[in-house]
Parts: sequence; C-alpha cells; structure tokens
Amino acid sequence: MNLPGRLQLGVAGGVRALFLTYFAFIGALSPYAALYFAARGLSIVEIGVLMSLPQALRIFAPAFWAWLADRSGKRVVLLRVSAAVAVATMLLFPAAASAPGFAALMLVLFFATAAQLPIAEAMALHVARGDAGRYGRLRLWGSIGFIGAVLLLGPLLDRWGVVTLPWLLA
Repeated sequence: MNLPGRLQLGVAGGVRALFLTYFAFIGALSPYAALYFAARGLSIVEIGVLMSLPQALRIFAPAFWAWLADRSGKRVVLLRVSAAVAVATMLLFPAAASAPGFAALMLVLFFATAAQLPIAEAMALHVARGDAGRYGRLRLWGSIGFIGAVLLLGPLLDRWGVVTLPWLLA
C-alpha cells in the first residue's frame, strides 16, 4: 500500500508514539512492579510468580495478535482495543486484594499489551520500506521511552509512593 507523503509522515509519527509509549510502559513496570506488589503485602514467592507471567505470555500472545492483525487487516483497531483493555486493567490493580487477583490482572494486562509490539513492528517495517536507517530512527523512540520512564518514574514513586504505580501507568 503506497501512502501519500503527508499520510506517510503521519503514520511514522504514530509508530514513533507507539514505540515511545509501549517501551515507557515496559520501562516503568519492569523495575517497579515487584516493589508495588511488595508494598501491597505479597510474599517473595507470590511476586516471583506474578513477575514470571509476562514472560510466559510472550510465548504465544504476540503471535496470536500478529495473526489476528494479518487476518483482519485492522491493525489500528486492534491497537486501540488492546490499549483500552490495558488501561482499564491498570485501573483495577488498586482493587486487587490477593495474589490470585493480581495474577488474573497480570494475565489480562500482558495479553492485551502483547498486541502492541508485533503490530508496531509491522507498521514500522511498512513505513521504513526496507530502509534500515529509517527503521532505526523509528525504533529509537522505544529506547527513549524506556530510559525516560525508568529515570522519571523513580523520583515520582519516591514522592507519591509506589502504590501510585498503576495510576501513573494508566
């Protein structure tokens, strides 16, 4: 699909924003989720199990979403739906009261967010049209988001408390 120049630039901006926000989310959740669970009173074993769930979902969930995006041709719709589910799920974390409740939320959250990266990669490859430099410039925004989130969220959590993590991520 050949897009007009302005539309192509708009798609590239959307891909940059998607990489930025997806990896900011990962950069915020990866180092601080265990602290959040500890602050909510979970044991080390429970925290370990919860932190393993995203890795387990990465075995099949991205492939499912990529297949669904290819079959339906509705990448943007799938991105929006999965993002809405992720935000809604993050907003439910403060209501969870037990490890099984957190596990259910983690499964839904990471199943939903698993849609983001394969679809973003497909869109980035389409926009880059084989130009590795252009792809790299798009993908760079993911690194900026990750590093920015790790650096900025720590002081915010120190100030407001780690229990605000779900609200900040949502």
